[in-house]
Amino acid sequence: MSLLILTVGTGTAGRHSSLADGLRNTISLLQPRLFWLVPSESPDSLAIADLVREGFDSFQPWAEGVPYRAIARHDSLADCRDTVRGVIAVARRHLREGESLLLNPTSGTKQMSAGATVAALDESLGEIVFTVGDRSEGVVVTGTERIERFDASDYHAARDAGIARELAAAGNPLAAADLFSRHPALSGDAAVARCLHEWSRLNYEGARKIAAQSPDPRLIAVRGHLQTLALALRPNSEPSLLVASDLLQNAEALVACGDCETAFFHTCKALEIALRNALWQNTQLLEPFRLKDLLALTSRKELQDRYRATALADGTCRLGLRQVAELLGSLNDPLCDALFRERAFDFVSIRNELAHAIRPVSMKEAASFISLVQRLFRDRLPTCPPRPDLFTKVPVERDVPAR
Repeated sequence: MSLLILTVGTGTAGRHSSLADGLRNTISLLQPRLFWLVPSESPDSLAIADLVREGFDSFQPWAEGVPYRAIARHDSLADCRDTVRGVIAVARRHLREGESLLLNPTSGTKQMSAGATVAALDESLGEIVFTVGDRSEGVVVTGTERIERFDASDYHAARDAGIARELAAAGNPLAAADLFSRHPALSGDAAVARCLHEWSRLNYEGARKIAAQSPDPRLIAVRGHLQTLALALRPNSEPSLLVASDLLQNAEALVACGDCETAFFHTCKALEIALRNALWQNTQLLEPFRLKDLLALTSRKELQDRYRATALADGTCRLGLRQVAELLGSLNDPLCDALFRERAFDFVSIRNELAHAIRPVSMKEAASFISLVQRLFRDRLPTCPPRPDLFTKVPVERDVPAR
């Protein structure tokens, strides 16, 4: 069952054709539960609309005492489009579950037909129908009418895909996923966008699950990497340089999208993880650190006094980023000298400001911080594979079962 909107013109007279009868035959072919007529304000167009609706119980007037929402300027494409969009909005309120709304823009001026078609595409109607048939003297012979259907789903999918890719490129893969998911043909893109969203918010396990359940080759290619990232966050695991490298990759993408504040936080996380990894490499110790282990690591009294002063009741200590660097310095790790020489803690101070005050981060500050961390750990950080993109469509050749 469907609802139907028809435009109504004045028609071209022919020996074997009648516009009113042709439109009535169109209604009989489609058998809509309800239909609306959209004539122009031309007296001839209104008169033909009166003939078309006569005897049909399914005709739906525009309002009480007002049979039609008529087009004021039938030669204005914009006016035709806006009028039909208004009728579509009202007709949608009458849709029942399982019904579709059809538009037939066959009759009327060229602007009426074009405007109605544009309106249908603007409003994402799934199907536009045209009345065709045998022709004589340039018009359809009455009684030979048949329906030519246009499935607009490919048009809508292509339009939404373009918008979604722009959203993803601007740093909003979640909004992109919502647009992609409206179209079954774009399910692979939707999965990639959802995976990128979870990945960018550092939900590695969530991203891994999406990749594991999708047959899209772009996600198959990163399943192993995402699994490694997710496993690296297990309790009591050594601080992962792969995670640090991934954080920096994510920070670069965030800066490119203008989200410098989040990029700054991710860069600081990367720095902290890399420093804790260096400490683990030197000592095999993981947080929370036992006070007695820290006291045994250094002979520097000021550090020992600080550890005793900040120790918790259970005999453990938690070290901040600067404290980890100072401990590395007491162990003669060259990273400590490099950190202070490169003024890395100036950037850490900005991170602290962000946590406690209203303070925007410039693109220069964010990019400089990322570059500094990459430079400090150039010989330590592994290379991450590129993340899947939404601009190179890879065909799915086979289904791969989820793991």
